[in-house]
Amino acid sequence: MKKFITFITLLAVTLAYSQTLNQLNIKYGVSKFKLESSKSLYLSDLLYKFGDNVQYYSYIKGDIKEILGYDVKDIHLGYYNNKLYYIGFVFEENFHHTDIVYNKLKNLYGPETSYDSNYKSGPLDMKWSYQWHSAKVTLSYEERSDGTITVWMISNILEKMIHESEF
Repeated sequence: MKKFITFITLLAVTLAYSQTLNQLNIKYGVSKFKLESSKSLYLSDLLYKFGDNVQYYSYIKGDIKEILGYDVKDIHLGYYNNKLYYIGFVFEENFHHTDIVYNKLKNLYGPETSYDSNYKSGPLDMKWSYQWHSAKVTLSYEERSDGTITVWMISNILEKMIHESEF
């Protein structure tokens, strides 16, 4: 009987966890931005920054001032084959609400599926990163060594296509 109760409890936790992560798949974006949407939707509101295979832009329209209840400094969008691949929000400098934002993300999507600290990601040195990985989406909440705090999301579907095109 004890094994049965343990099994039922584990099953219930697993189902609840997968349902909250499934919300990432359902939402498939942040704010008004939907992953895999066409670049033409926002073309007049984009300022090219860099990139070849994936082209990164600053979103300059100014109509989105905050996410999760906090002011954002910058919004970056990355496009692969003219489809939205990356959505990134940079919080205002001297951001001191990291625990509150983490708890909001945890309430929305359950516990993070991975955590890392003190590592290098491309040219960036990272202090910490919480990530939620679902079938279609990766969501990350992180702090860089320069103190910049970001929330970003990518399409895992387009991520796979990018890697396949590089091989």
